[in-house]
Amino acid sequence: NHNVNGEAQNASVTTSLNINWGADQNNPTPGGGLDDRSVVFASTMVSTLNNLHLSSNGQALSYAISTDPVSGGQLLTATAGTNHHTVFTVLLSDANNGSYTFTLADNLDHPSSNTPANNQALTFNVVATDSDGDSVNQSFTVNVQDDVPVLSGNVTNGTVSEDGLTSGNHVNGVSQVITLTNQSLNVSWGADAATHPGDANGRALSFNVSNNHGVITPLDSSGHALNL
Repeated sequence: NHNVNGEAQNASVTTSLNINWGADQNNPTPGGGLDDRSVVFASTMVSTLNNLHLSSNGQALSYAISTDPVSGGQLLTATAGTNHHTVFTVLLSDANNGSYTFTLADNLDHPSSNTPANNQALTFNVVATDSDGDSVNQSFTVNVQDDVPVLSGNVTNGTVSEDGLTSGNHVNGVSQVITLTNQSLNVSWGADAATHPGDANGRALSFNVSNNHGVITPLDSSGHALNL
């Protein structure tokens, strides 16, 4: 959901890695190689992400590191589901002081907190190597902020009529409606919109009954408690 107080709206960010290459900064190609500086993911990067047990709409994430065919930099891709759709990518570049571009393509499952400030921190470890083989470790963290549902409008009040009951008088000109169905609650679910049974933690609706509200007892027109 856009324009929610406290929620960032950017799904992609490019940030400098602040690498000072020094004298050995030869960079004939976007990738690495002999006499060519480079930035790559640490060898433990995939296992580190696996240990987070991340999921998207209840589907576990898988990770792969490849060479981006356009930029030539290393590309980490997180996918989910049997169709292996992309959830997020991280692209590295050794241009200038090095940089990364993180792009979010689908939602991550966050622990429920009912607040838009709920972040899933993703830390990425990289190795920068200059053109004569000297290297330094660097890391950066991307916080993926949770989306929260909002109301897109008021709920229209409905009316039913006892005239429509079997025992009703069925007076001409009086509504005979006794059932209201598919009345919109105007909930905008936002990014986390997966439903059961595909996602065991999918979106749900429930009555707001708590100790603060006391016990809700439905009554008939004569004030008698109803057993539901």
